[in-house]
Amino acid sequence: MDAVGVEILRGARGEFFDLQTNVLLMPSGTLQAKKNPMELLTAFVPEPVGQAADEVARRVLAMVEALEATGKWRKAPVTKVFQLYCAKGLSRAEVAKRSGCSPALVTLRLKLIEKKLARKPIELRQLSPQFEQIEDSLSDPRAKTTYRKGAIYGDSADDEQEEGAF
Repeated sequence: MDAVGVEILRGARGEFFDLQTNVLLMPSGTLQAKKNPMELLTAFVPEPVGQAADEVARRVLAMVEALEATGKWRKAPVTKVFQLYCAKGLSRAEVAKRSGCSPALVTLRLKLIEKKLARKPIELRQLSPQFEQIEDSLSDPRAKTTYRKGAIYGDSADDEQEEGAF
């Protein structure tokens, strides 16, 4: 493996595992791994889905809400751009059309989101099912009232009332 091959693999988020370092040749002629193959492949295992992804989605939504509160957005509010681009998966042009602004303004909002969250907005689209689940839980018709802050931050209205009781 030469430097060009290593560079190509790294660009594709791949890895090169040489046999001499990772495999033993047994006297019987069979090959045996020196260590558990999962140790080698942990970098390629996707993040766990479910509770961990839900927690990440809640933190992301909380950060977007905090970012929204930092300024007055006449056109293309940060939360709307985030919702349409990341949660709904629309293109920049479609987001601009629905927001009544230019695609360049949408790009600026997405760069702001990327800077604040330290993640590319395209990566946040992977959390779309969790965003939808949180949105559905906020609009559940069976609920008399919805404690939106708690839905995002993971606490309940009872916790806040208890804190204020002291």
